[in-house]
Amino acid sequence: MQPLAISPHPLATEAGTRVLRQGGTAAEAAVAMGAVLAVVMPHFCGLGGDAVWLLADRDGRSAALMGIGQAPQVLPDLPDALPMRGPGAMLTTACAVDAWDRALQLDRAEGQGGIAVPDLLAPALALARDGFAVG
Repeated sequence: MQPLAISPHPLATEAGTRVLRQGGTAAEAAVAMGAVLAVVMPHFCGLGGDAVWLLADRDGRSAALMGIGQAPQVLPDLPDALPMRGPGAMLTTACAVDAWDRALQLDRAEGQGGIAVPDLLAPALALARDGFAVG
């Protein structure tokens, strides 16, 4: 049976599946899919967001990564409601890309993975550069 990755967008699924079929790890496939999702679904999966990971292998080892932004120590003086757009709408730091790096570091620490980050990001970069059909 051929490995298959699953995501909310077919172009991201294609990128992740390609990584798995090249012998990449699930974390590497997830990074490739996340990068594509940041291009094709930025309103849901942008680089400025968070990433929560649960990684497990067939030997029963598992790890959780909480790539969630931290709230500021001092809250800014805000109006009665948070603005819907602009800098005031964001009160945490983005951690998705850092979580990608940490997931890949876990792979490397276990002696797994090895696909270069530029290669994982190549499908997303090509879509951003060349465009894609909007659904």
